[in-house]
Amino acid sequence: MNSFVNIKCPLCQSDAKSLWPEVKVCKCQSCNLIFRSPALSMEELEGLYQTSWKDPMLETDETGATNPELAEDFVSRLAKSLGLDNLKGLRILDYGAGRGAMLKALMDAGVDAYGVEPFGYEFLQQNGFKVFRALDELPKGIFFDGIVSLDVIEHVQVPWDDYKKLNYYLAENGWLYLSTPNAAGINAHFYRSKWREIYNRGHLYFFTPMTLERVLEKGGYNKMKRLRWFINYRRGVITSILHQLFQIAQIDGELRYLAFK
Repeated sequence: MNSFVNIKCPLCQSDAKSLWPEVKVCKCQSCNLIFRSPALSMEELEGLYQTSWKDPMLETDETGATNPELAEDFVSRLAKSLGLDNLKGLRILDYGAGRGAMLKALMDAGVDAYGVEPFGYEFLQQNGFKVFRALDELPKGIFFDGIVSLDVIEHVQVPWDDYKKLNYYLAENGWLYLSTPNAAGINAHFYRSKWREIYNRGHLYFFTPMTLERVLEKGGYNKMKRLRWFINYRRGVITSILHQLFQIAQIDGELRYLAFK
């Protein structure tokens, strides 16, 4: 029996077709959203993350791959992208805080930083962070100048709904910074069904700039821009040069966006 018959896009409900059948990934014929089908159920996702958090330093694909050095760099670049000298004094939420690298970098920069992390809540709490399991556990009446969400949106079952909820928690003129693997990048095009991001079972969606912008629009964000950051991942010299060229051409492996309320 063909499991890809009558597949509907979860975003626009149009017909979708198998893109890479060997890994059960489909693509919408209307909005071009790429998604896993069938996706893991909530119970399966919870089992995956609960297992990963038993050893958070080992299973970083699920617990957060951002290291402290990169997080510090991201905070500096984010301030510049916002036209600010720094982020000091702002109240910022890290949605999907992982192991806390970004939270710590924000706090070190003088930010009043909060985190939401459903599976690493206890780990972060033990390390002294202001963290909650879910948005509805945040203090009543709290709003944020900004929200950061690093490599989280691809893990969310209904991202346009979740990020619409995040929009509610933004203050007037608030902003959202998010990153996610780039399905229009050179690695995705070259490796196709063997692209490394496909093999992360928690990745339910694979975004191109067009599809990510459509999801953000559905989430109520009225203005957005793609950021061009030149990140040094400290690989070999040749690899670093190639990576910078890919970033210039915007075909590198990561999408980075600022979206505004």
